[in-house]
Amino acid sequence: MNEESLPNQGKLETIYNIYHWNQQLIDAADRKVAALILINAVVISFSATWNLKDYDALTKIITVVAIVIAAFSTVMFFFTLIPRISPHAGVSVLHYRGILRYTRDEYLSKMMEISDAELTKDYLGTIYSLSLIQTKKNYYLKLGSQSLIISIILLALSFIMNSLLIR
Repeated sequence: MNEESLPNQGKLETIYNIYHWNQQLIDAADRKVAALILINAVVISFSATWNLKDYDALTKIITVVAIVIAAFSTVMFFFTLIPRISPHAGVSVLHYRGILRYTRDEYLSKMMEISDAELTKDYLGTIYSLSLIQTKKNYYLKLGSQSLIISIILLALSFIMNSLLIR
């Protein structure tokens, strides 16, 4: 066994693991968003069943603001789910957009001719692009989650206020 190939093999395994971890983070964010959209739908549906005619002005305002914030969080959750393609994707031989720039035979030829260093560089560029996508997903997920929590608190407050006024 060639001793020089051991560090390179470890490096390639690390690169593969980084890629795999980034993909797992993106998948986890998408699963969280799916659950949060469901919770958000329940919150909005629950609040839509209230008869606002019976509420005083302040409670009505709080309820409407909570519903608007819940709707905003839904939009943020959908932004999290929308796939974002980086500029690197169109030139990468690892991404479908880059692959489809070539005919089948051209792509096979390109992959046979590409050096390990070029392929590693392309792989690392893809990992960097995935990291940028994950950063955007986390940003929208954070905004959506914070908005959802605020809307739930406001709806609870309006429910409590209305219950106190009824007595």
